[in-house]
Amino acid sequence: MRFVKYLFLAVLGLILFILALANRDIVTLRLVSDDVAGVLDLPNRVNLPLFAVIFAALVAGILVGLVWEWFREHQYRAESARRQRETEALRRDLSRLAPTHEDGSADEVLTLLEKGR
Repeated sequence: MRFVKYLFLAVLGLILFILALANRDIVTLRLVSDDVAGVLDLPNRVNLPLFAVIFAALVAGILVGLVWEWFREHQYRAESARRQRETEALRRDLSRLAPTHEDGSADEVLTLLEKGR
């Protein structure tokens, strides 16, 4: 499985390298419109190679997707944490309430149940 992972990463790297070589032309990227740039006195143009713009768009898309999924899965993580706290509280209660004999040994049935877990 590790071989497949490294093969996939090598092919992906080769594709990105070929894409970068094929798109080396300089393009002008406008950051804001001319009206906004005039009012705020900001530079509104940047000259970059086309592959840099493409890669930046890919990275931005991946980051937006990761943040979106993180927020979407928040309810599941919160429910899992709540259930884990509840389980630990029940285990503490069970160990506190477990019947013991006069000599301090635990009940045989509960011992068997604990071993089966």
